[in-house]
Amino acid sequence: MKKRGATDSKGNKNQQEKSKKDEENKLELAPLDDDSHNQGFGEWLRSSDGVDMMRLFVLANSLVVFVTMAWPNMQEAVNIIRDMFMGEEE
Repeated sequence: MKKRGATDSKGNKNQQEKSKKDEENKLELAPLDDDSHNQGFGEWLRSSDGVDMMRLFVLANSLVVFVTMAWPNMQEAVNIIRDMFMGEEE
């Protein structure tokens, strides 16, 4: 096994400090509250039209998921009702 010397621990500390500084610089470059970066889809989505369309999307998506999951059971129920009224086809 390799023994760690005093230089290894100093090198690791320097690398850790350097990576922390790099992360802080990256965070400083991209402010989230700046209005110049808050344009396009995000701004439209926060508007009243965007909220209404999102509600419509959620409703339509829920309906599609429900019909997709329930389709086999609905088809079976329709077949049973049709057989009751029209008689079984053989």
